[in-house]
Amino acid sequence: TVPSRGYEVRAKKVRAVGSLELESMPMPFPSSDKVVGILKETIEKLGGYFPALTQTMSPEHREKLYELCRRVQLASKLDEAEHTSWPACLSVLVKRIDAIPTDQDDEKILEELIDPWLAAAGSLKKVHLLEIVTNTLSAEQRSRLQKDYPVHIQAPDGSLIPISYSTDPPSVSAKLQQFFGTSESPMIGPSHNPIRLSLSLQSPAGKVVAQTMDLNFFWTTVYPQVRAELRGRYAKHPWPEDPTTAVATRQTKKQLIAMEANQ
Repeated sequence: TVPSRGYEVRAKKVRAVGSLELESMPMPFPSSDKVVGILKETIEKLGGYFPALTQTMSPEHREKLYELCRRVQLASKLDEAEHTSWPACLSVLVKRIDAIPTDQDDEKILEELIDPWLAAAGSLKKVHLLEIVTNTLSAEQRSRLQKDYPVHIQAPDGSLIPISYSTDPPSVSAKLQQFFGTSESPMIGPSHNPIRLSLSLQSPAGKVVAQTMDLNFFWTTVYPQVRAELRGRYAKHPWPEDPTTAVATRQTKKQLIAMEANQ
């Protein structure tokens, strides 16, 4: 395997004296059995299926895999009646993400999941773990995740804000003014057992000014002090006395006036 190419399997004929390579010649691609064999050996040397495959993933795909696992983990927690219906591989991956010790049975689950893809992939990098794991979900499970555990929420100003499932409870970050006009805290989960998201409210410059799970309490109790501290520093932005009746926006006061004039 060639580590710099995602542990791609190659074959070559080498003439050497001891460890000194004198010449080498490319050979035809090895058989499927040989490809699987050497990739399994490589996986073992790298510490198992999880570390071997996640280290060759792009950061974006790795984050999406972790996010999927967290969403399923939360679904299992909030709807215990469905706990056993989720694919076992996701529970194993959650353990590995959380650095919880796993056993041979757990590794066997990943082995049965991944091995059928090794021959066609020809390298660890081309084993698309996120796609493989996603395909273990039924259409009903995917629909439930999309409905009850979305990857984004829509803020009152209409923008989509990503949800981070790496925190407990899950959290979102947004500019404080984006939640003007509402006192309802954003929620996710099944209708019979929803939970509030932890809302990280930021100044116009992106600095966190408050963390809350109760937006109504924040507006009535905390906001007056926040308003007093920030209205001078960010005078170009709106700071209404009653934020629950104001227009949700990321715009400055000047931009809002211009928008109203154009309507």
